[in-house]
Formats: sequence, structure tokens, C-alpha cells
Amino acid sequence: MANQKVKVDIPTTFNLGGVVWTTRKDESIDEDVVGRCSHRESVIEYRSKINRSSDKKLSESSIKNTFNHELIHAILGTMAEWELHDNEKFVQSFANLLTEYELSKK
Repeated sequence: MANQKVKVDIPTTFNLGGVVWTTRKDESIDEDVVGRCSHRESVIEYRSKINRSSDKKLSESSIKNTFNHELIHAILGTMAEWELHDNEKFVQSFANLLTEYELSKK
């Protein structure tokens, strides 16, 4: 997945449960994460660089996987499935499979 050339298709807005969510690239988010989901702000933020102090970019598929990870958090929170929402192993496994599906579909 990481070596595959893909066009990152991240929406700027989308609806979940009647709420408009926005997405934005933010290279200044916490050093130890590459994405975040805020239910209070209805926003997903993601980085395109490995960290704030580096110019090294994440692969397109890694950015897509990060977005999918945060999207799953947004969906589970909207469903009030907080136990699954807080289960990072579940969310990351789901994101990995969703990204694999999206990158391999024809």
C-alpha cells in the first residue's frame, strides 16, 4: 500500500448525521500524531509531513489511511459507539482495510 501511487482524494466537507464536517491539512498538529478528529468542532485535521520539523512527506496512501482512520472515529462518535471509538486497534485495523479496499478497487 505504501509504495502505490495514488491520488489523495480527501473531501473538504462531508455530512455525518446531519452535521457538516470539514477537513484541513495542518502541519502543526501534535508531534506524536498525524491526524485528529474533533467532534466538538466537527473537523478532521491531518498532516502531510512525517513531523513538524521535517520536510519529508508522508506517502499518498499514508495520508489516505490517516484520513480514513479519523473518519472512522467521526462515524463511530456520531453513532455514539464510544467503546469502539476509543479502541485504537479496532479503528486502525478498520482504516487499514478500508484504505486497502479503496486503493485496490477497479
